[in-house]
Amino acid sequence: SGAWLGGGQVAYVAPFGLSVVSSDGGNNHPVTSGEFYAFPVALPRQDVALATNCTNNCALMRLVAIHLRTGVVDTLRSGLARSWFLPPDLLIATARWSGSISTRPHSG
Repeated sequence: SGAWLGGGQVAYVAPFGLSVVSSDGGNNHPVTSGEFYAFPVALPRQDVALATNCTNNCALMRLVAIHLRTGVVDTLRSGLARSWFLPPDLLIATARWSGSISTRPHSG
């Protein structure tokens, strides 16, 4: 899976990591490695993307913010399976086990 980011970049799931490539093509730039990520989500900030991080069988899942320049991964919340950003400032997420949907304002 992948997401179009601002600034002419695409974030995409690579084997055990997240990478970024120019929308014009060229070399990919690995941002993270060693863990499985899925469903990257673009945000208004061009230096951060959201993604789902999970174990190899996805029994444990968490919503994370990935800093695209540094590769630093911050856990936002455990137990979330997928997220979406709706402009101008709404974050929607689904829970892994219950399937419940939550929303909250996103301030950047």
